[in-house]
Parts: sequence; structure tokens; C-alpha cells
Amino acid sequence: MSPNQFSKWVSEYLLAYAEGVEHDPSNEAIQEFIDVTYDEPEISWKAILEIMSRGPNERVIGALSAGPLEDIIHYHGDAFIERIEEQARNDPSFRHLLGGVWRGGSIEIWNRVIKARNYKSW
Repeated sequence: MSPNQFSKWVSEYLLAYAEGVEHDPSNEAIQEFIDVTYDEPEISWKAILEIMSRGPNERVIGALSAGPLEDIIHYHGDAFIERIEEQARNDPSFRHLLGGVWRGGSIEIWNRVIKARNYKSW
């Protein structure tokens, strides 16, 4: 995915929630996020961080929590937990994002997620 395609995709994802069409199964940006999270989690991680850097509304935060971030933790937790912890340490909005994630992955990874979303300071 080129930088231009990536930026367009992220913008379209945000627009889908702004326009209230997030549940439209034909929404390509949302379907793309689902596919990328399973097949190319590095791209999904980058997109999550980019979306969070744009100050998304609560609808988007809820979707990212219960969708891509939750899936990264569940399916790719071992590969991402250290980055998740680091991001949570340095970014209160990311800790807020973690608050919407439901339990998934191994118990060890889940316990680390719980700690990360409850960090007060380091």
C-alpha cells in the first residue's frame, strides 16, 4: 500500500464514522481494515496510530477498540504487546482506546493489556 493509498484509506475510515455508514457492509474502508488486521497487522497498527493522532471521536475510538486493536491483541498479541505497552505509557488517548478492548489472546497478554490501560505514570 502506497503512502497515498494509506492516507486515503485512513481518511475514508474516519469519514465512514462521521457519516454514520460504518455498518454498511459495502464500506470498503472498513472491510479493508478487517482484512488488513488479519493479514498485515503492521499496516493495521500503523493505521490505528494514525487515526488516533487525528483526534477521532468516540464512535471511531469504540470501533478501533472493539475491532482492529482487539483483533491485533487476540491474533497477534505476542508480536505487538511491547508496542502496545510503550504506546500506553506515553499516550493517554491510547490508554483510553485500550479501555474499549474486550478480553482476548492468551491470559499472559491480556494481563499485560490490563496493566497497560491502567498506567497512571511511569
